[in-house]
Amino acid sequence: MKQIFMTLVAGVLLISCSPTKNEGVVGNTTDKHGCQITAGYTWSEIRKDCIRLFEDAQCIGSIREGSSLLNVYVVFSSDKSKAELFFPSSKNNPILIIDGNQWKGNGYVLSKSADKYTLTKDGKEISLQ
Repeated sequence: MKQIFMTLVAGVLLISCSPTKNEGVVGNTTDKHGCQITAGYTWSEIRKDCIRLFEDAQCIGSIREGSSLLNVYVVFSSDKSKAELFFPSSKNNPILIIDGNQWKGNGYVLSKSADKYTLTKDGKEISLQ
């Protein structure tokens, strides 16, 4: 009887210690869309998919945050009618709509001349380096 009891206790302890989904697994942090953040993925609303900015987006320049220069990325819809901006510390990525030769939305205006992008927010140019 004592042996059966000890076997049951050991079984319960082993089951209660086993990791559940995403617990105890190094490098498996996902966001609400299922994108694996620790693998460099982020959600793109325009693409409706998890993307890696350094692979799937276009760097339009860098902005200064404190003593660091951090990249700003843009993802375009397949027909280039929409642009989604990705800022280093932002959780919300503004989506801009094409208007002539510029993309506009949420106070932002993104334009391109030759191979250089210009970005403004509420009429003030954001310095892209």
